Amino acid sequence: KYIIKFRAFTIIFFVILFVLAAITGSQMEAQSEDEKWFSDEHFMQKAQDQAGQFSASETDNLVQIVISFGIEGVDRDGYTRWDPESYGEVIWDDSFDMSSSEAQSYLIKICEQTRNQSDLVYANHLVTCPIENFKAYLENNTYTFPYIKTGNGKSFGEVYYDYLQSDWGQPARSNALTYVDVPESGSY
Repeated sequence: KYIIKFRAFTIIFFVILFVLAAITGSQMEAQSEDEKWFSDEHFMQKAQDQAGQFSASETDNLVQIVISFGIEGVDRDGYTRWDPESYGEVIWDDSFDMSSSEAQSYLIKICEQTRNQSDLVYANHLVTCPIENFKAYLENNTYTFPYIKTGNGKSFGEVYYDYLQSDWGQPARSNALTYVDVPESGSY
């Protein structure tokens, strides 16, 4: 009975409601930018902003793998896992020593196997091995590989330090693929 009694009022109410909705709907526009769910300083918003700055390539879905020697672990006590600039402190493996000819040969072998016989590698040229650049540095500077100190010659640490400071060591320095703690005097 209510609907029949107030049908004129109900029809007028819904017509007015429809007209207002049509007017409001016609004023809507498409978003000019993505909606921001986080503040500008939030790590997720920073990641989303940076992701939009890179063009797509065939290597986008690849995961970079770094094989490191001489690192026992990372102490993350006191560091927040959500801060991308905070990695923790490296715990060096004091027993690691690459100055022996066996260790140098082993590192070269690992590089060759990773590059040539691994299903993990997308393209051979993407494998970076500081020990290969060290070998080229030695051969270019009349040393032999693997480097072994002879007589009054330079220690392995001094030669490796010189390598890191040379143009040959630039890829290792820029990619942070190697670390040598050599005192100012350059001796161990």
